[in-house]
Amino acid sequence: MKIGVILIFFCIFTVLLCINTGFADDNIGKIEQALSQGSPVPEGELEAVGTVGGCSATLITDNLVLAAGHCFCDDFGNNCGNRAQFILHDVRPVNNPNIRQDISISGDVRIHPEYGKRGWLREDYSVIELDQPASSVALVNPISVENPWNIPLVGEKLTLVGFGATGTDCKSPSKGKMKMEVAVDGSGWGGISFKNAQLHSCPGDSGGPIINKAGHVVGVASWNQGSSSTYRPTSYAYNWIYGIPTPGWSDCSWIPIETGGINSHGKSQYCPEGSYLTALDLDGDRSLSDMDTPVIGQAKCCKIKGAKSHKWEKSEWFQIETKGISSHSMLGSWCPQGSYITGIDLDAAAGSDPMDSPVIGQVQCSKPTGYDTWGSTYWMDVGPDLSHQKNDWCLDGAFITQLDLDRVAGDDPHDSPVVGKAKCSCAREQATPTPTPATVPKDFKATILPFPAYEPVYPVINEGIIKEAEPVDMNEIAIIEPAVINVTGNYEPEENINLPGLDYSSFDLSSDDPLLCVQACEQDSQCVACTYVKPGVQGTSARCWLKNGVPEKQTDQCCSSWVKP
Repeated sequence: MKIGVILIFFCIFTVLLCINTGFADDNIGKIEQALSQGSPVPEGELEAVGTVGGCSATLITDNLVLAAGHCFCDDFGNNCGNRAQFILHDVRPVNNPNIRQDISISGDVRIHPEYGKRGWLREDYSVIELDQPASSVALVNPISVENPWNIPLVGEKLTLVGFGATGTDCKSPSKGKMKMEVAVDGSGWGGISFKNAQLHSCPGDSGGPIINKAGHVVGVASWNQGSSSTYRPTSYAYNWIYGIPTPGWSDCSWIPIETGGINSHGKSQYCPEGSYLTALDLDGDRSLSDMDTPVIGQAKCCKIKGAKSHKWEKSEWFQIETKGISSHSMLGSWCPQGSYITGIDLDAAAGSDPMDSPVIGQVQCSKPTGYDTWGSTYWMDVGPDLSHQKNDWCLDGAFITQLDLDRVAGDDPHDSPVVGKAKCSCAREQATPTPTPATVPKDFKATILPFPAYEPVYPVINEGIIKEAEPVDMNEIAIIEPAVINVTGNYEPEENINLPGLDYSSFDLSSDDPLLCVQACEQDSQCVACTYVKPGVQGTSARCWLKNGVPEKQTDQCCSSWVKP
């Protein structure tokens, strides 16, 4: 959460402070244990992981090297170096493959344009465009970046690789290239985090990769705070990494959605021909009946800048399951590759409160690559602050490609209000951007991974209608009066205590009672701790922050905090 952010920023800046030569005096994660808990990388393995200045880096194509932005700039994106030398260690040279030696290749440095602008070093990415192909001087296979749809999940085991320092407090010299396997503790658009008390990054590991079981890069080492290491996800910056241009929006307009008309309950698209759905405004009429669709308001539709106006070639309605890959999974999409969401029919789940916002959860955002596949992909939290505002939920011209509306996964088969169909359309003509030569992997092909089956029995869906489904309030921020609070045991929050960090969700409360926040955490299987913020601190209402870990306590009169026993 944002209480005490200034103090945290000062801590982070001292950790990641860079010198002005274009290379970092890399100090990621000054902690008691490091990659020394891992093992040396055997000869011939992970040869594409090398070094650049004081950082680690990865050869991802024959002419591109991926590293961190702070390896070349200060924390504000200033004083950036524009040239670098990437060193491959202990590899076989092309002109004498019987020996092994270090090989250096120079190149131009490209820093993510948003680095240092949004805070928290979020766009902490850099790419070195080599002066010559690596294959011309070294017999090394690049480690490709993962398909952006395959976003690491919490609990998934990934391999961290780097040349960082070793020993207690990271004070011993580097032992060369090290690797270790760690389970993911947090995964989102802002970062992939690891909170293992024994396994962390050290100075020299910045810019190094995390690699999944498929052998692909899914993140870049960025920074460390206390016992938590953060890597920036490659899925978020995929288009930028490979030099794929992302067109902006043009001709944006808000289209009214009628309470009971054809575009609310009918199977017609919300947006005019040639436009795409980019945002929803769900602040509807308070007098609606329970059977009205929860999407009452407006849909924001935009055309791609520079693209020709065109009609839809084909439109199909795809069934959205109550539970399973299409409704609750963060893998895959409602629409096939190359298709766009142009309408959503939500009149299948009866019994929801008409004032409930169906979008309390996450929205998946993706950018087109121009190859009939999605590129940069990330999940964005959508709460009351975004659900009822006329703002784009996705950043930087990305499309809405999927909604996940069940924050308490597996709790109730009726939780997701998206039980019906999503309308998907392919454009007849598409503007194909010209990518940077030799940057887009030729073998790139989007895939949808299988989603594990659920054990509970779910309602039968027949032509988009739930049968025998009991009425359910699908608003996860519905008003909870003190009279209905029913908690037992040690549920009293600790007063004047703030737990900054490790947040995965936040929302305003309907009253000033801290037990509302405790109850929300107690009923959420993902929640480990929560912080209640008093009214007037972060707005007129009290606010609750749910956490998937237990941060270090800070004394602060703004808050009360509770840790799940």
